[in-house]
Amino acid sequence: MSEEVEKLRMRIDEIDAELVKLLCERFSIAKKLGETKQKLGLPSVDIGRRTRVLRNVERLGGKGGLEPALLRSIFELILAHSEKLQGRTRIAYLGPKGTFCMDAVEKFFGSSADSMAQREVLDVFKAVREGEATFGVVPVENSLEGVYGLVLDALVESDLKIVGEVILPVSHCLASAKRWTLGRIKSVYSHPQALAQCGRFLHDYVGKAKRKEVSSTAKAAMIVKRMKYAAAICSKSAANLYGLKILATNIEDDQNNYTRFIVFSRQAASRTENAKSSIVFSVKHVPGALHKALTPFASRNINLTKIESRPVKGQPWEYAFFVDLQGHVEDQNISDALRELGNIATRLKVLGSYPRWE
Repeated sequence: MSEEVEKLRMRIDEIDAELVKLLCERFSIAKKLGETKQKLGLPSVDIGRRTRVLRNVERLGGKGGLEPALLRSIFELILAHSEKLQGRTRIAYLGPKGTFCMDAVEKFFGSSADSMAQREVLDVFKAVREGEATFGVVPVENSLEGVYGLVLDALVESDLKIVGEVILPVSHCLASAKRWTLGRIKSVYSHPQALAQCGRFLHDYVGKAKRKEVSSTAKAAMIVKRMKYAAAICSKSAANLYGLKILATNIEDDQNNYTRFIVFSRQAASRTENAKSSIVFSVKHVPGALHKALTPFASRNINLTKIESRPVKGQPWEYAFFVDLQGHVEDQNISDALRELGNIATRLKVLGSYPRWE
């Protein structure tokens, strides 16, 4: 072996030793930081800070010619361990295991996150509200099917704050216990939305099969695991998790299918760049009321990325307006706009300011 190769390897070994030394130092500081946070009554995980760290290493890596995604995956593991040292952090999500919601948890917190599946959306909110979990993750809207009204209602009724978001492409596959030919499939199980999103495929390839609606795509995978001539519409990760054979992939009618998930907690996220804010408000049922409510944003050139109306519970034909906007509620222009809106609206609530998904 050449002398040059040995020299380079020795230098790599030296760098590895230095990296381990620095990691040990980082984890030691993280542990002390956790103890300090505990004394001050601060949360063990700060989503704003977490986002700033990840964005910063991606920028630094880009300057050095490194792939940002590689650095992000490395530092997600480092952050996950640091967060464990600072205190237990559990994430409640809409289960069971294998749902797209579980994929969102792993995308946001990393694959080593301590997560707990919940049966219903309200169970996720309850777990966070009562301190059983630090964060909750639920789907809030789909690009094809629209918003999940139950989630919006739960946000209005609780004091929990949105601290992050995840946007994932939704790709469905058809999977079964054995590699049946499509013509032998007698029943297809899945969530109602997944069945609707794959309607053309079902019509063309398994037209005679009965459609069976269940609570989630992952639940469908669990059900067909022990069934003959039955298939599930689910994600590849769910199929693999439950040991199914994949019969067909990318079976959704529209490939531009995305679901947005929100991350929420008992405490608001710290301020970060590229922020997004969500609010909800109601106005009097009089001509021009909504126009007046939106004027404070238009006059300050604040970009509203979404507006959605939702019936107000207990008040027939009265509506609440859910608005997403670019920026943080502490930004001067947004703070001024919200103050002006507060004088117009009959009710105004800030649901959270958080890092915009990129």
